[in-house]
Amino acid sequence: MSPKYSAATKLLTLLLVPSLAHAMHVKELQLPEDLRVLYDSQDKRDLQLGSYRRNLRCIDMLSVEGSFTFTSSEPGQRCALFLIANPDETLLLHYTDVNIDCGAGDSLTVFDGWVMKRQTFPGNGDYPLPAERRSRDFCRGLGSLQRTFSSSQNVAMILFNIATPGQGFTVAVRKALSHAPCNAVSPSADGIHTLALPPDRASCSFSIIYPVALELLTMRDKGASAGDTAGHGQEDVQQLDAECDAGAFVQVLGGNGLNPSTMNSLATFCSTLSSPVELAAGCEHTVVRLVGRPGTRAQVTFSFRRLTPNDTGSSHARCPVPF
Repeated sequence: MSPKYSAATKLLTLLLVPSLAHAMHVKELQLPEDLRVLYDSQDKRDLQLGSYRRNLRCIDMLSVEGSFTFTSSEPGQRCALFLIANPDETLLLHYTDVNIDCGAGDSLTVFDGWVMKRQTFPGNGDYPLPAERRSRDFCRGLGSLQRTFSSSQNVAMILFNIATPGQGFTVAVRKALSHAPCNAVSPSADGIHTLALPPDRASCSFSIIYPVALELLTMRDKGASAGDTAGHGQEDVQQLDAECDAGAFVQVLGGNGLNPSTMNSLATFCSTLSSPVELAAGCEHTVVRLVGRPGTRAQVTFSFRRLTPNDTGSSHARCPVPF
């Protein structure tokens, strides 16, 4: 393990959602305090260079396809594997080998999204099912039916609790292009993205686990008139929905958790943008959320980059900036 990884992974107890914790027979899980430790790890860079088969750490993150094996090295390890693809992709997971003892309390659970500190992404407001119905426990399944899993967005995770050293599992990870991408976590701190509402969805969120400088470039809502542009600061979502009743609106949210519904609203824009809008979001976690009605065909295009000390003097800066 690299010194950078060891120094940065100051562990703390992060509680899972109660139902998922019950399914795993655990109530606590030790995870890195900052997911960016895994984003920036040397291991991730090595994988991107073409190493597609390796052993997993107890707390790990993958962003590439391949075959990956975990073997327990000590009793009662409670672990998590974070998986992330490109924003327009979904993940296909298949257990090619499983050697665990379900009767002894072992568990192997896939969660559709990410869960940390009792918070989930996507949040319940952006996902059609409650958190307790988004997990699949291998030990409570029907044999081969539980060996394959497809995610609804570009992130998923495997949570596992293996009591006996030497036991474990192997999982094959593949990616597939999403025909109607909605929710996504950015795999980087810099980029440009178009967030669009699929025909059957009323909201979609794009999550960036960094403080960032945002620029909203264009916003289109084919169900709204061009004169309905408005900007808002801290507002109640229901009030905003009434004010933006001609069509969709975009929220810029910030906070320290995963769930957009628990974050502060930094700004909201209705229907269309007459010109690009810049916003420095100094929160540890930034979300751009597009809200509308099914069938409105709304979309917003924005660019983002990692926030720097030079951005803190901007009159648009929000949240305490961590420098």
